[in-house]
Amino acid sequence: MECNCGTTTNLLMAADFADPVWCAVCKVNLDLDEMPVSDALKREIEDWVKDYGRWIDWDNDVPKSEAVKVRQAVYGIMQNKSNKIGVIKLKPINCSYSLAAEWRRGRNKLSCLEREMMEETGYSISNLVYVCKGAQYFQSRDRRAYIQNVADFYSCFVGASIRDSIEADHELIWISPEEAVDRLFHEHQAWAIRCHLGLPASEE
Repeated sequence: MECNCGTTTNLLMAADFADPVWCAVCKVNLDLDEMPVSDALKREIEDWVKDYGRWIDWDNDVPKSEAVKVRQAVYGIMQNKSNKIGVIKLKPINCSYSLAAEWRRGRNKLSCLEREMMEETGYSISNLVYVCKGAQYFQSRDRRAYIQNVADFYSCFVGASIRDSIEADHELIWISPEEAVDRLFHEHQAWAIRCHLGLPASEE
């Protein structure tokens, strides 16, 4: 599909008053009718979009309390000696994410981050420094609620290679911080890297 990148295959699906298809890289809104998918899938996407706003308190411009489930998380902004950022590329869809570890109440965040980093990348990490806290909303798979992902972000340095990654579909790649901001799928992760670099929160 055509966008500011030229032709993209990295798509972001996000319900909005516009068509729910976006380029995951340049964030340009795309025409659903031009997607090379079946009419049945387009109808399913359209039905999904109709739910947009059902869980929003429009008077106060916030999600309704019964609609939101909070999920705590902790993310690592991992750097190497070349000051590149380590991100996870999901092989089937070719989208990049920052490294993440879900955190449950009662567990130590940093221990959780260190363990999950090793499981996803095979590397240890060191010199953890708190960067910021960010949040983003996602719609649950059953469309019955929104999930608020509340995440703490830490910068860290890659350490020794300890083991092979246990995630077969995860590939660790190293890219520049600027490229990471452009390629990260989730906006609060890109925002956190901007905070880490001392860049404006948005280019707009």
